Amino acid sequence: MIENNRQSEQLVGHSPHHSSIVANHQNDEIALRQLFFTLWQGKWVVLTLTFLVALVVTIYAIKQPNIYKSQATAVMNYGLYSMDESYPLSLSPSLFNGSELIRTIQGNSEDLQNLISGVSILYDKREQVFTISKTSTSPEEAFAGVELVLTRLNPILKQLELSKVATAVDSVSSLSELNSAEQVKSSLSEIYAQQLYKKAVLENPKSQIVQVVSPPVKPTSHVKPKRPLIIVLGVLLGGMLGVAIVLIRFAFRKED
Repeated sequence: MIENNRQSEQLVGHSPHHSSIVANHQNDEIALRQLFFTLWQGKWVVLTLTFLVALVVTIYAIKQPNIYKSQATAVMNYGLYSMDESYPLSLSPSLFNGSELIRTIQGNSEDLQNLISGVSILYDKREQVFTISKTSTSPEEAFAGVELVLTRLNPILKQLELSKVATAVDSVSSLSELNSAEQVKSSLSEIYAQQLYKKAVLENPKSQIVQVVSPPVKPTSHVKPKRPLIIVLGVLLGGMLGVAIVLIRFAFRKED
């Protein structure tokens, strides 16, 4: 019985399937050796391409101008009229379109247009926060643009709110004249008083619809270009290109 088991093991060990697995394994080892040998032979191609691409990328990165960014944030003061918000703001968040606000601030002044050029205003409806930012090749210009927009944002929004309140005051006054019923007049008088209160608050120079959370700061370091990262990517690109060329040559030689 033991002899039969040995014979079966010998038959399995010398089966065609087992022989093909061993042959494939040997072929893979030979192919890997050829591949590594080819890469070693083409090391100067890889190194040369890596150096040339890295050199070109480095020159490109050095020639790129420094880009500076200044940023500020401000939050909407929805409790302007009352801390319990019984007198809400009339402004709708849909009015806080950044490009529209920028155009309103610029007006027809060419000087303002030059200073504010490149400034972006983003409004987060959920957090009720304005983010004002500007990028420029000059840190002074980036800071000045953000500071100018931030100082003019509150007066612009107050003016928009005041125009809505003034319209409401006129409308209530007209309705009060048309209706003679005492109950209607009493309700309109209450609304009229609320609108007059809002008008008085808005006309107060100290009232603020937006409150500054973080003022702009003159940038001391650039945000772009990231030269070390560009150079590293250039080295990797040059190395990959060199390896690809060597492998393509190896593939064509293998076919021949």
